Amino acid sequence: MSDARQSGRRLLGQILKERGVVREGQVQEGLREQQKNGGLLGQCLVALGHCTQDDVVAALAEQAGMESVDLANVTPQAEALDLVDSSTAHAYGILPLRLAGDVLTVALADPLNTAVLEDLAFSTGKEVRGAVAAAADIKAKVLEHYGAEVSLADAIAEAAAAVSAADPESAAASQPVARLLNSLLHRAIQDRASDIHFEVYPGEFRCATAWTARCTRSRRRRRTWRCRSSRASR
Repeated sequence: MSDARQSGRRLLGQILKERGVVREGQVQEGLREQQKNGGLLGQCLVALGHCTQDDVVAALAEQAGMESVDLANVTPQAEALDLVDSSTAHAYGILPLRLAGDVLTVALADPLNTAVLEDLAFSTGKEVRGAVAAAADIKAKVLEHYGAEVSLADAIAEAAAAVSAADPESAAASQPVARLLNSLLHRAIQDRASDIHFEVYPGEFRCATAWTARCTRSRRRRRTWRCRSSRASR
């Protein structure tokens, strides 16, 4: 059963039909495409030429009870951008739009992923509301306003320098270490990792992500990154 059906939300295909965008046969074709190749139903319908990305964004916003936003016509407020760092924006695929009092509005592509809004509320100390926008537009705007995502190698090097130059407590709270953790979490999300392991050895720190691959039978896979430093601490 889909998440939308379990939560009592109207299904995306139903909303698109009610808006006169697609027919039932096209929705069924999209569902078959989704079952065959994966992805989201909206993406499949766009790929099949049955609707536009703007149609999907509007329908997703209606489904979630959020506003929809065309990022081509919006200029994010500097105050909103300052509340979210580059690593977080890249990792979550969100763009801060505006700050009104204690309410921060961010653009996101998947309005059903409420965990992102909860995490942002915790990290910013603000009430966070979502506005639905196209994923490609969000990615382009994040790149425009924050620059390219820091590479893992650069993040590791910066974190190693921070650990070497400061006491453990200060190092743990430093921006380089926070950026490294965000970068690792982003890659774990992209890999659909089931867990992350942090291992500390004399002069070396290791981080490994592990996930289960479903083929003929399940098996565990593991990817490891290493950071060497002149000083290692817990």
